[in-house]
Formats: sequence, C-alpha cells, structure tokens
Amino acid sequence: MWIHGSTRTDARWCPLDLWALRILSARAAFVAKQQRNPEDVPEARLAVSSAPAPDEQLQARACVALSDLIRRIGLGADPQVKPSSLTAHAAVQIFDDTGRIEDVARRLGLRSLDRAADLVGYSWTRSAAEGQDANA
Repeated sequence: MWIHGSTRTDARWCPLDLWALRILSARAAFVAKQQRNPEDVPEARLAVSSAPAPDEQLQARACVALSDLIRRIGLGADPQVKPSSLTAHAAVQIFDDTGRIEDVARRLGLRSLDRAADLVGYSWTRSAAEGQDANA
C-alpha cells in the first residue's frame, strides 16, 4: 500500500498482511458506496473521514479516532497507550524481524536513524561507548 509522506515522514510502500488487506478492502467498498458520483470513487480517501481535507487534518482525524478507540476498548486509563503506540509497536516488530534500525526507518518513513532507534529502545551511542571501554 502506498503511504503518503508528511513534513515528518517520507512517502513509501508498505506491505499488507491478509487481515489488513481484508479490512482496507472493506473500507474501500464502504467509502465507494458513499460517493454520489461513480467518477469520484478513485479519488475518495480511505482515511477516517472521506470528506476532503488537507493531509494534516486527515492525520489529526486519525489520531482522534484512534484515541476514541483506545478509550472505548478500556485502555484509556493507561497513559502509555496512545495513538503513537501503534507506530512504536510496528517499529519493534520490524526491528525484531530484521535487527536493522535502517529497516525500521525505511518502513516507517522516518528520516532519522536516531528516531527509529528511539522507537525500538535501542541506544546505539551506549553500545558504541561500551565497545570503546572494552577496547581500552
């Protein structure tokens, strides 16, 4: 699936598993049925709202929807669970699968390896310092 970039992330292709493909297909069918004109279907957005809006507003809508979902499923009382937890979970999964910070950065569209390392809890500076101490 093509993920549009933003001021903080690069545009990129992201693989979908069968569950994600099924959910996005269902969402696409729902959004297509809501369009008044069949010509509008290819341009309709699959985001939280199919109403036209700048990317920044669509991102804000998605965060609000995720926050509502987190609250509704009973995780709202945990201050560590927030919309960005999904990004962190994906980062950890990618890092566990590949062991490479640069793969995390690429898949999430991050422009900073430091940001990718931070998401997975990997401190490369500490590892480098420990290595220097061992070689001294």
